[in-house]
Amino acid sequence: MVASLYLTSAEGRTGKSAIALGVLDALLVDAPRVGVFRPLIRDRRARDRVLELLRSKATAEAPYESCIGATYEEAHEDPDAALARIVSAYRELQRSCDAVLVVGSDFTDVAVPTELTFNARIAANLDAPVMLILGGRCHDGPETLGQSSPRSAAELARVAELGLHELRAAHATVLAVLVNRADPEALDGIVEAVAEALPPETPVWAVPEEVALVAPPVATVIDAVEGSCCAAAGPTRVTDPAARC
Repeated sequence: MVASLYLTSAEGRTGKSAIALGVLDALLVDAPRVGVFRPLIRDRRARDRVLELLRSKATAEAPYESCIGATYEEAHEDPDAALARIVSAYRELQRSCDAVLVVGSDFTDVAVPTELTFNARIAANLDAPVMLILGGRCHDGPETLGQSSPRSAAELARVAELGLHELRAAHATVLAVLVNRADPEALDGIVEAVAEALPPETPVWAVPEEVALVAPPVATVIDAVEGSCCAAAGPTRVTDPAARC
């Protein structure tokens, strides 16, 4: 039987893609052929960047076209037909895999009235248990160098409770909940509060916010792109009118 896991969130900007990389690495330890699947993408004409990144790490030999389901537009126009297309594509991919990591939509478009519910319907029809990703930062206030205020344990517990309700209403199985970019000084309290909002058997984890990841030093960026520092030139005075164009 092919193992599977569906990653989804109740909102956007949770860092789900970064978590997907970690989960993929974990799956690669025990499964020789691990595939990745994106049930919803923006456009078939443009490559999905998250999927391409995950495919570069995956070990199942599957072309890009075999790893996608439907577009946001297709899901908006006819959710049932899109769901059938997604299930069909997933079943075909399963044949060449020992495990499949499914990464849900990014909440950048409105595919259906409730995007989490549609992700839950997909997970239920794929028979893939869900890991619900919660964002540990507030996004309704100002940000400085990618950093924002942390959410409280109580706020995260409410989000988890609402997310669990929507997932269960669509008959999806919740395997675990993970809080990403959680307040490093409140990890224990966050895990405890979220766990209290969930069934006792549901594992809860918290990944602390790492400032170096959201606002890395300039030296780190230079190393990553194999760049170099250049001296800033002073203002240049243009004397030739033609050069202004």
